[in-house]
Amino acid sequence: MEKLKWPLGLVSGYLLLYLIAPYAGVIDDVIILMSIFSPVALIWMVVKILKQGKPSSRSFDEYFYEDLDYKRNVANEDDPGDL
Repeated sequence: MEKLKWPLGLVSGYLLLYLIAPYAGVIDDVIILMSIFSPVALIWMVVKILKQGKPSSRSFDEYFYEDLDYKRNVANEDDPGDL
């Protein structure tokens, strides 16, 4: 996951600069150019995460959250319960 810190940091920094640019007095042409390249940077980051990211060992059917050990309350299909 160390390799993913660079794309996350670069794209987040780029988008932060894009948000600050109008208030910093940057020329409108530069802001428009940044807005054109922002989807490209975002797609690049997503591709990097999908290619280099590590898939989860937990399934959604078993656990509701990835970072919490809370198991799902799954009703037995044969037992209608309180329905």
